[in-house]
Amino acid sequence: MARLIRLLDRALSPSASTLELSAAPSHHLLKVLRAKPGQAVEVFDGNGRFARGNLGTLSSKKVAAIDISEWGNASLESPLDITLCLAISKGDRFDYALQKATELGVNRIIPMIAERSEFKLKGERQEKKKLSWQGIVDAAAEQCGRFHSPVVATPTATEKLIPSMGGEFDLKLVLHHRSATKLDSTITPRSVALLIGPEGGLSEQEISLAESVGFRSVLFGPRVLRTETAPIVALSILQQFYGDFT
Repeated sequence: MARLIRLLDRALSPSASTLELSAAPSHHLLKVLRAKPGQAVEVFDGNGRFARGNLGTLSSKKVAAIDISEWGNASLESPLDITLCLAISKGDRFDYALQKATELGVNRIIPMIAERSEFKLKGERQEKKKLSWQGIVDAAAEQCGRFHSPVVATPTATEKLIPSMGGEFDLKLVLHHRSATKLDSTITPRSVALLIGPEGGLSEQEISLAESVGFRSVLFGPRVLRTETAPIVALSILQQFYGDFT
Protein backbone atom coordinates (compact mmCIF):
# COMPACT_ATOMS: atom_id res chain seq x y z
CA MET A 1 0.00 0.00 0.00
CA ALA A 2 1.38 3.39 -1.01
CA ARG A 3 2.22 5.74 1.86
CA LEU A 4 0.08 8.77 2.55
CA ILE A 5 1.69 12.01 1.36
CA ARG A 6 1.02 15.07 3.55
CA LEU A 7 1.23 18.57 2.10
CA LEU A 8 0.69 22.02 3.54
CA ASP A 9 -1.29 24.42 1.36
CA ARG A 10 -2.22 27.67 3.12
CA ALA A 11 -4.65 28.49 0.31
CA LEU A 12 -6.77 25.44 1.12
CA SER A 13 -10.47 26.24 0.91
CA PRO A 14 -13.56 24.01 0.93
CA SER A 15 -14.79 22.78 -2.44
CA ALA A 16 -17.18 20.12 -3.65
CA SER A 17 -15.16 17.15 -4.78
CA THR A 18 -11.93 18.35 -6.42
CA LEU A 19 -9.12 20.49 -5.00
CA GLU A 20 -6.47 22.16 -7.13
CA LEU A 21 -3.30 22.68 -5.12
CA SER A 22 -1.29 25.90 -5.14
CA ALA A 23 1.91 26.15 -7.18
CA ALA A 24 4.42 25.12 -4.49
CA PRO A 25 2.65 21.98 -3.18
CA SER A 26 1.73 21.03 -6.76
CA HIS A 27 5.38 21.23 -7.79
CA HIS A 28 6.50 19.22 -4.78
CA LEU A 29 3.89 16.51 -5.37
CA LEU A 30 4.28 16.21 -9.14
CA LYS A 31 7.93 17.08 -9.78
CA VAL A 32 9.79 16.24 -6.57
CA LEU A 33 7.82 13.24 -5.31
CA ARG A 34 6.67 12.26 -8.82
CA ALA A 35 3.33 11.08 -7.50
CA LYS A 36 1.07 9.13 -9.84
CA PRO A 37 -2.74 9.27 -10.19
CA GLY A 38 -4.36 7.44 -7.32
CA GLN A 39 -1.71 8.45 -4.80
CA ALA A 40 -3.26 9.03 -1.34
CA VAL A 41 -2.82 12.65 -0.26
CA GLU A 42 -3.67 14.65 2.86
CA VAL A 43 -3.60 18.44 2.50
CA PHE A 44 -3.77 20.78 5.51
CA ASP A 45 -3.76 24.56 5.79
CA GLY A 46 -1.58 24.96 8.88
CA ASN A 47 -4.53 26.15 10.98
CA GLY A 48 -6.30 22.85 11.63
CA ARG A 49 -8.33 22.29 8.45
CA PHE A 50 -7.53 19.31 6.21
CA ALA A 51 -8.68 17.43 3.13
CA ARG A 52 -7.97 13.82 2.22
CA GLY A 53 -8.22 12.17 -1.16
CA ASN A 54 -6.26 10.88 -4.12
CA LEU A 55 -4.30 12.50 -6.90
CA GLY A 56 -6.70 12.73 -9.83
CA THR A 57 -6.23 12.01 -13.51
CA LEU A 58 -7.21 15.61 -14.36
CA SER A 59 -3.93 16.98 -13.00
CA SER A 60 -1.84 18.96 -15.47
CA LYS A 61 1.95 19.16 -15.55
CA LYS A 62 1.90 22.13 -13.17
CA VAL A 63 -1.31 21.84 -11.15
CA ALA A 64 -2.19 18.85 -8.98
CA ALA A 65 -5.91 18.07 -8.74
CA ILE A 66 -6.98 16.03 -5.73
CA ASP A 67 -10.20 14.03 -5.77
CA ILE A 68 -11.46 14.72 -2.25
CA SER A 69 -13.03 12.01 -0.11
CA GLU A 70 -13.02 13.84 3.22
CA TRP A 71 -12.93 17.38 4.62
CA GLY A 72 -12.38 18.02 8.28
CA ASN A 73 -10.76 19.84 11.19
CA ALA A 74 -8.19 18.25 13.48
CA SER A 75 -5.62 19.14 16.09
CA LEU A 76 -2.66 17.38 17.65
CA GLU A 77 -1.72 20.50 19.61
CA SER A 78 -0.51 20.47 23.18
CA PRO A 79 -2.59 22.24 25.83
CA LEU A 80 0.61 24.24 26.48
CA ASP A 81 1.07 27.17 24.09
CA ILE A 82 4.82 27.74 23.62
CA THR A 83 6.62 30.73 22.14
CA LEU A 84 10.29 29.96 21.52
CA CYS A 85 12.69 32.90 21.27
CA LEU A 86 15.85 31.30 19.92
CA ALA A 87 19.14 33.03 19.13
CA ILE A 88 20.17 32.58 15.50
CA SER A 89 23.15 30.29 15.03
CA LYS A 90 25.45 29.55 12.09
CA GLY A 91 25.22 26.79 9.52
CA ASP A 92 22.46 24.21 9.68
CA ARG A 93 22.25 24.17 13.50
CA PHE A 94 19.42 26.70 13.53
CA ASP A 95 17.55 24.79 10.81
CA TYR A 96 17.87 21.60 12.86
CA ALA A 97 16.58 23.35 15.99
CA LEU A 98 13.55 24.71 14.08
CA GLN A 99 12.71 21.26 12.77
CA LYS A 100 12.91 19.62 16.19
CA ALA A 101 11.03 22.45 17.91
CA THR A 102 8.17 21.91 15.46
CA GLU A 103 8.15 18.17 16.19
CA LEU A 104 8.05 18.97 19.92
CA GLY A 105 4.95 21.13 19.60
CA VAL A 106 6.14 24.74 19.67
CA ASN A 107 3.49 27.21 18.49
CA ARG A 108 5.58 30.17 17.34
CA ILE A 109 9.27 30.87 16.88
CA ILE A 110 10.99 34.24 17.13
CA PRO A 111 14.54 34.18 15.73
CA MET A 112 16.55 36.29 18.13
CA ILE A 113 19.62 38.45 17.51
CA ALA A 114 21.55 38.49 20.78
CA GLU A 115 24.67 40.40 21.83
CA ARG A 116 26.83 37.31 21.33
CA SER A 117 25.15 36.11 18.14
CA GLU A 118 27.71 35.21 15.48
CA PHE A 119 25.13 35.31 12.73
CA LYS A 120 23.25 38.55 12.07
CA LEU A 121 20.86 39.53 9.31
CA LYS A 122 19.65 42.74 7.75
CA GLY A 123 17.25 43.90 5.06
CA GLU A 124 16.45 41.65 2.12
CA ARG A 125 18.66 38.84 3.40
CA GLN A 126 16.67 38.76 6.63
CA GLU A 127 13.37 38.39 4.77
CA LYS A 128 14.76 35.59 2.58
CA LYS A 129 15.99 33.74 5.64
CA LYS A 130 12.63 34.11 7.34
CA LEU A 131 10.88 32.55 4.34
CA SER A 132 13.44 29.74 4.26
CA TRP A 133 12.94 29.05 7.97
CA GLN A 134 9.16 29.01 7.54
CA GLY A 135 9.61 26.42 4.80
CA ILE A 136 11.67 24.24 7.15
CA VAL A 137 9.00 24.50 9.84
CA ASP A 138 6.20 23.74 7.37
CA ALA A 139 8.03 20.65 6.09
CA ALA A 140 8.54 19.47 9.68
CA ALA A 141 4.82 19.93 10.37
CA GLU A 142 4.03 17.81 7.29
CA GLN A 143 6.40 15.08 8.43
CA CYS A 144 5.34 14.87 12.09
CA GLY A 145 1.60 14.78 11.48
CA ARG A 146 0.63 18.19 12.84
CA PHE A 147 -2.34 20.05 11.40
CA HIS A 148 -1.08 23.41 12.68
CA SER A 149 2.25 24.82 11.54
CA PRO A 150 4.20 27.16 13.84
CA VAL A 151 4.68 30.73 12.65
CA VAL A 152 8.25 32.02 12.25
CA ALA A 153 8.42 35.71 13.15
CA THR A 154 10.76 38.40 11.86
CA PRO A 155 14.23 38.19 13.50
CA THR A 156 14.40 40.68 16.36
CA ALA A 157 17.22 42.00 18.52
CA THR A 158 17.01 41.14 22.22
CA GLU A 159 16.90 44.79 23.32
CA LYS A 160 13.67 45.22 21.35
CA LEU A 161 12.19 41.76 21.79
CA ILE A 162 12.51 41.21 25.54
CA PRO A 163 10.78 44.45 26.70
CA SER A 164 7.91 43.72 24.30
CA MET A 165 7.06 40.45 26.03
CA GLY A 166 4.96 41.74 28.85
CA GLY A 167 2.09 40.02 30.65
CA GLU A 168 0.65 37.87 27.85
CA PHE A 169 2.27 34.64 29.12
CA ASP A 170 1.49 32.59 32.22
CA LEU A 171 5.16 31.66 32.56
CA LYS A 172 8.31 33.26 31.13
CA LEU A 173 11.62 31.41 31.29
CA VAL A 174 15.16 32.26 30.23
CA LEU A 175 17.73 29.50 30.01
CA HIS A 176 20.77 30.33 32.13
CA HIS A 177 23.52 27.84 32.96
CA ARG A 178 24.32 29.57 36.26
CA SER A 179 20.77 29.44 37.58
CA ALA A 180 19.84 27.14 40.44
CA THR A 181 16.09 27.40 39.74
CA LYS A 182 14.16 24.40 38.46
CA LEU A 183 10.61 24.11 37.13
CA ASP A 184 7.69 24.21 39.55
CA SER A 185 5.55 21.11 39.04
CA THR A 186 2.71 22.52 41.19
CA ILE A 187 1.65 25.19 38.70
CA THR A 188 -0.36 24.69 35.50
CA PRO A 189 0.57 27.39 32.96
CA ARG A 190 -1.24 27.37 29.64
CA SER A 191 1.24 29.63 27.87
CA VAL A 192 5.03 29.81 28.11
CA ALA A 193 7.67 32.08 26.59
CA LEU A 194 11.14 30.54 26.45
CA LEU A 195 14.36 32.50 25.76
CA ILE A 196 17.44 30.55 24.62
CA GLY A 197 20.65 32.38 23.81
CA PRO A 198 23.52 31.72 21.38
CA GLU A 199 26.82 29.91 21.95
CA GLY A 200 28.19 31.46 25.13
CA GLY A 201 24.69 32.23 26.34
CA LEU A 202 22.87 35.50 26.83
CA SER A 203 24.87 38.32 28.37
CA GLU A 204 24.34 39.36 31.98
CA GLN A 205 22.68 42.54 30.70
CA GLU A 206 20.23 40.49 28.61
CA ILE A 207 19.48 38.18 31.54
CA SER A 208 18.86 41.20 33.80
CA LEU A 209 16.61 42.79 31.18
CA ALA A 210 14.61 39.56 30.89
CA GLU A 211 14.26 39.25 34.66
CA SER A 212 13.11 42.88 34.87
CA VAL A 213 10.05 42.06 32.72
CA GLY A 214 9.13 38.89 34.59
CA PHE A 215 11.31 36.15 33.11
CA ARG A 216 12.63 33.52 35.52
CA SER A 217 16.14 32.16 34.98
CA VAL A 218 16.05 28.38 34.85
CA LEU A 219 18.49 25.51 34.49
CA PHE A 220 17.71 22.27 32.62
CA GLY A 221 20.32 19.86 33.96
CA PRO A 222 23.95 20.14 35.11
CA ARG A 223 25.64 20.11 31.69
CA VAL A 224 26.19 22.93 29.20
CA LEU A 225 23.99 22.42 26.13
CA ARG A 226 24.73 23.42 22.54
CA THR A 227 22.36 25.88 20.90
CA GLU A 228 20.73 23.16 18.78
CA THR A 229 20.38 20.81 21.76
CA ALA A 230 19.01 23.29 24.30
CA PRO A 231 15.60 23.77 22.60
CA ILE A 232 15.08 20.00 22.35
CA VAL A 233 15.82 19.48 26.02
CA ALA A 234 13.87 22.50 27.23
CA LEU A 235 10.77 21.85 25.10
CA SER A 236 10.71 18.16 26.06
CA ILE A 237 10.83 19.06 29.75
CA LEU A 238 8.14 21.72 29.37
CA GLN A 239 5.85 19.26 27.59
CA GLN A 240 6.52 16.69 30.30
CA PHE A 241 5.73 19.11 33.12
CA TYR A 242 2.88 21.13 31.61
CA GLY A 243 1.99 19.80 28.16
CA ASP A 244 1.04 16.57 26.41
CA PHE A 245 3.99 14.30 27.28
CA THR A 246 2.28 13.24 30.51
